[in-house]
Formats: sequence, C-alpha cells, structure tokens
Amino acid sequence: MRNIKKSTWREFKTRATNRGMSVGEYFNEVVEETKHTAKSPWDKILNRKRNLTDKEAEEMHEVIKEFRRDFKFR
Repeated sequence: MRNIKKSTWREFKTRATNRGMSVGEYFNEVVEETKHTAKSPWDKILNRKRNLTDKEAEEMHEVIKEFRRDFKFR
C-alpha cells in the first residue's frame, strides 16, 4: 500500500496487535465491517423508528400552513 502516514500505519498495527490478530487478518476484518456499514447510513435513515405519528405530522403540517398564511408566505 502507498501513501499511508507512518503514524496511521503504527496505529493500525497497534490495533491489530491489541486484538491478537495479524495485520492481514485485521485488514480483512476492517474491510468486511466497511462493507456492512457502507449500506447502513441509508438503512438508518429509511428504516428508523418514526419520530411522529401520522396524526402528529398532520397537525404539524396544519400549524405550518397557518403560520405561513399569517405572515403571507406562499
């Protein structure tokens, strides 16, 4: 691998050692974790628990409409 800072490489080797793994084993683990987490940001956004019920969302929408109407926004 190229263009890796010495401090970063040292930290990487230290993390592998702390887990009782070779650098190659740790690298493979990091790559596998990255595969799973690369998909998860959208999963977190699209499949998370809702903050509002449908009724609360509709009430909020009505309040916003009224506010905009009062101040002559579109």
